[in-house]
Amino acid sequence: MRDTWITDWPTSTRFPHYTRANAGEVLADPVSPLGWSFGWDGGIVAGYKNGLIRIGAYEEADFDPHHPESVACFGGYFYINLSAIRMQGVRNPAATVEALDQAFFGDHPDVPPYVAHPDDTKPHLTERIDA
Repeated sequence: MRDTWITDWPTSTRFPHYTRANAGEVLADPVSPLGWSFGWDGGIVAGYKNGLIRIGAYEEADFDPHHPESVACFGGYFYINLSAIRMQGVRNPAATVEALDQAFFGDHPDVPPYVAHPDDTKPHLTERIDA
């Protein structure tokens, strides 16, 4: 017997933390399988990933080719990948991880701490963002 919802994505080992903060404002209710597969997985997620690459915060190799880790669907609910969002604070000279955490969570005590990964810092992307 399957123990996941039919549209669930695998969790990311590279970007392990997901959040419903702000995601609930985008999709408050569970998304239908057709809505996720056709609208989100089939279009919006790819466009969001491409936008993140075009602004210089990420490169194609940062993402899983089948399930880009910027967002996900678990149990029918839309989630934003907190770990991936934090890369904008690491790679963008005008932002910090702390500032992004404050914007998303304020003083909420259960926010997992940022733990640096060897692939987080990419000076060539920082130069591109800053251009």
